[in-house]
Amino acid sequence: MGDHSTGMSAAAAVSAALFDRERTGRGQLVETSLMRQGAYTISFDLNLLLMWGTTLETGERTSMGNPAMNNYTAGCGRRFWIVGLEGERHWPPLARVVGHPEWLDDERFARPRERASNASDLIGMLDGIFATRTLDEWAEVFAKEPDFFWAPVNSPDELLADPAFHGSGALVDVPAEVSSTTMVASPVDFRGTPWAARSTAPGIGQHTRAVLADLGRSDDEIDTLVASGTVVEPS
Repeated sequence: MGDHSTGMSAAAAVSAALFDRERTGRGQLVETSLMRQGAYTISFDLNLLLMWGTTLETGERTSMGNPAMNNYTAGCGRRFWIVGLEGERHWPPLARVVGHPEWLDDERFARPRERASNASDLIGMLDGIFATRTLDEWAEVFAKEPDFFWAPVNSPDELLADPAFHGSGALVDVPAEVSSTTMVASPVDFRGTPWAARSTAPGIGQHTRAVLADLGRSDDEIDTLVASGTVVEPS
């Protein structure tokens, strides 16, 4: 994960520097690192500590202060997340989809503060209710509430079987020696300069001669470098 996000930050920095060069005529060195990217990735946690001296604690799903922002398990064993960040907006749809609209007037759950105080009991009740149907059955119920936001917790196999995943362009067929290999694609496309996968990862030294030739080396010079062991060719 760190390698991918650090590479994306480096590419963004290079792009910004090239844009600046077009305006100023001056190039510049850009740098990043796995350490810097890691700190940036968890910057919310670190800034809490730097600015307020507070360490963010990892919560437990059985006592989440906002039960509408939590993960649950359906009767079929599949897990799903409810994403209800706004207590006043997202609590009513949750109460309705589980068949308890009376909870909206229940003094234990009517307001965010009360729901937080009684979170353990409420989550336990929700666990029992969600266990009564499969996730496919719940999906039909959830669809009736436009302000009820949720998502399944997919396994890799389930993700690969999802038509939306394939339609997103997340996979690409990479040419190989005989046929092709399906792999994860770059997360970015450019309409003006479309790209296409060229090959799978090369073997050690596979492109030695081509690269040295591009750098202006003659065949005799390349033969000398190979013979001396300075560079490697495929065995």
